[in-house]
Amino acid sequence: MKIEKTSSSIFNDDMPDPHVLATLVESLKMSVKNEESNISKEVKILISNLPSPRVVSSSMSNEELKIIFKTIDYIWLKLTGSTFTNTLASEASENKFLGSYWMLRNGIILDGINHYDIIKRNSFFVITLLVLNGFTLQHYLHQPPERLIFYIIMNGGIRMMVEKSNRAFFQMSEETYAKWGKRKIKGLDFKSKIVRILDPNVEYTGWKTGIPIKL
Repeated sequence: MKIEKTSSSIFNDDMPDPHVLATLVESLKMSVKNEESNISKEVKILISNLPSPRVVSSSMSNEELKIIFKTIDYIWLKLTGSTFTNTLASEASENKFLGSYWMLRNGIILDGINHYDIIKRNSFFVITLLVLNGFTLQHYLHQPPERLIFYIIMNGGIRMMVEKSNRAFFQMSEETYAKWGKRKIKGLDFKSKIVRILDPNVEYTGWKTGIPIKL
């Protein structure tokens, strides 16, 4: 998994993006609220002591943001065995997108071999960022890939594919498009951007599913 150094990055001139940090804080607090069984008492206390997402996004100094990021890094190590920094280890060569990606809340981008593999390898990250039920996600991981992909899309993920020609394709729910998806995708630099909006009542069959919109 990687995060690209574009408008979607957690870093801006080597500083943590307060809006992305706020998203991470909110997601971790939701994990505690939902009483995820894998979270130890120590980690629950650390998460509970984090400031509110509103404070993180709007009224913290650069030094305070760095401290919050280091705390999240430590929490991630305790939860997954790897720091958040290592999870977001590398950038694409020449900062260019190519291949399969998932875009999650506030533009955090995961990459991998294919869309099913990305979710499988980063399941805790996906559960936390999209505030999913862990048992439900495990159920979908044992279903055909199309069902898993549709489940992630309808719960706030954006499926993303970039070709060598620098054309990009996206699939998302109408709610995600309205809340933040349209804004994030318009800020990405691609030769062309085609978004397909999915209807929850229409069977998902792949990239041809959904109403196409050219941004």
